[in-house]
Amino acid sequence: MYVEHISDFSQFESLREEWNSFVDRCDESHISHTHEWLVCWWKAFRENAQLWILLFRKRGRLAGILPLMLRRKQFRGFPVRVLSFPLNGHTPEGGLLFEKSQTEGLEHFLRYLHDGRNRWDILRLEKVYQKCLCDTDFPLLLDKNNLRHVHVDTFQSPYVETTADWDEYYASRSKKFRKVMRNKLNRMNQDGLLSMERLTGADITPEALEEIFDVSRRSWKAQLKRSIPDDVHVENFYREITAALAPLEKVDVWLMRRNGKVVAFEYHLKHKGIIYPIRADFDDFYHVLSPGSLLEFLIMKRLFDDPLIRGCNSCGRTYDYLMHWATDIIEHREILIFNSRSYSRQLFFLESKIVPIAKKAKTWAFDREQNNEKVTVQRDARKIHSIHSR
Repeated sequence: MYVEHISDFSQFESLREEWNSFVDRCDESHISHTHEWLVCWWKAFRENAQLWILLFRKRGRLAGILPLMLRRKQFRGFPVRVLSFPLNGHTPEGGLLFEKSQTEGLEHFLRYLHDGRNRWDILRLEKVYQKCLCDTDFPLLLDKNNLRHVHVDTFQSPYVETTADWDEYYASRSKKFRKVMRNKLNRMNQDGLLSMERLTGADITPEALEEIFDVSRRSWKAQLKRSIPDDVHVENFYREITAALAPLEKVDVWLMRRNGKVVAFEYHLKHKGIIYPIRADFDDFYHVLSPGSLLEFLIMKRLFDDPLIRGCNSCGRTYDYLMHWATDIIEHREILIFNSRSYSRQLFFLESKIVPIAKKAKTWAFDREQNNEKVTVQRDARKIHSIHSR
């Protein structure tokens, strides 16, 4: 058993067949574990990062992956070398994955990271499926390898299990939500010009991508400079991931048209029966017709009718519009890991001791200011009441 370190991108590209075979063997794998996703993400978003992929092998056979990248960044005002997953807001989940024995593979990875501690200062693990950490002796393994950690955040993503009967499932949604949807569907029927279309495989042409980019350009996100065309890296990512996964029938583009014109879309990726809707936009000019909500409703109904689909990972947080559909919540964690070098230990002390005190002091100061304002308002109100009572 040993850990292999991949730092050359061309070497990583050559692992495609072995990598995807391993991902397919793992029950807990998701779309952002796949070789295609990581290659496309790296081409679009790598910037100044260095590739740092770790492979856990048993008798030469791939048994665990820990895809990382190394970047120089600022942390609490200090320059640091951060190891982290190659991910951003477009990525559904982090990339830690094992075939069978999580504890065994994790111990080898942590030992390797400890031995190479002079090359990094902080290891940041984001969007890690909580089961990967809770089903192992993770804190004990960290202590064993002289590593310290801080739990930073918990990320919750709504999930919809689609194997039930659609009518029974929809009847279980709140009355208020169903009433709102009924009104939107009535407006759709009265308008009579809205229709849904699904593109997959070779149907997702460059021209089709331009149509959804144009919708994104006309969405409310464009006002915040967050539409797809606003960032060339994001636009390139969608072109790359479509070219890589559409021929494998792993991409669905759902369109809502009004009189032939695309007014809303959802961009879905598929992996092992799970849908990942990583992007959705609608033309803000048609917001009165609620094209985004209607498209979501019609897609969800189709997913329940598809025997090959077993669930939908919303790839978002617990927003109301996602929670209306949710049957479960997927828990993820973000943790910071610090090594045994003096500089890293000082950063750990800063994050685990000083920062919590500073946050409490800030909260206390804010509460005190709010309370003082409340007292002042009450005092002024009493003065005014006293004057009018004379």
